[in-house]
Amino acid sequence: RSPSTCVRLSFTLKMILRELQVSVDYENLIRWSQWKQSLIKKATWVSYVSALHGFMEWCVREGALLVNPIPTEWKNQRLYTPVRAIPTQDEMLDILKSPQENVKFPLRNLAILELCYSVGLRRSEVVKIQFKHLEQAQLRLIGKRQKERLVPLSESVKERINAYVQQERESLCRRKNI
Repeated sequence: RSPSTCVRLSFTLKMILRELQVSVDYENLIRWSQWKQSLIKKATWVSYVSALHGFMEWCVREGALLVNPIPTEWKNQRLYTPVRAIPTQDEMLDILKSPQENVKFPLRNLAILELCYSVGLRRSEVVKIQFKHLEQAQLRLIGKRQKERLVPLSESVKERINAYVQQERESLCRRKNI
């Protein structure tokens, strides 16, 4: 686990143990959970259960506990995350062909949309893109955990980027004094 995850888990465990104020057994956990679940969001509850479960499993492995007191029905809780709708190829073509009225930088927006769709970029990667990352026929991306990856650019993406650079970028740079 990463250092930030360990810090978060440690903080969560200390808070839970402070709130319990008594021994960590099944009855106290049930009482605490009934009180706590009414005060917090489902995502927070799932993270609390995960922290507690992991800690109790560690206690069992180290011999401090004989069994994990976390109720079985808590262990398999998952936060439902709906699958995001991804536009079909036809829907994306419609978006790219649609008129970009009342938009400040339509060519930039279209270049970003086509780049995202054709390469499969994450939002976090899009916001980190800089012109110095553009190379001949590829783009250098900074992804999860600051990992770099090179992705090829299609001809249509290169054309969109060139159109943006030639027609809009200069005016954008002048406004920002770049």
